[in-house]
Amino acid sequence: MMNQETLCKLTEMKMGAMAELYQRQGQNNEYQGMDFDDRFNLLVDYEYDRR
Repeated sequence: MMNQETLCKLTEMKMGAMAELYQRQGQNNEYQGMDFDDRFNLLVDYEYDRR
């Protein structure tokens, strides 16, 4: 389940790309089978690449 407060905090911290992918991960069942580290790495990489 996606945490709306987390999305707001990411946006406030100017981490919009990470918030975007976090939302996408929550809506796509393909991400559900991944472990935390893999999903987190994707989030960080996506934010890094967008900057």
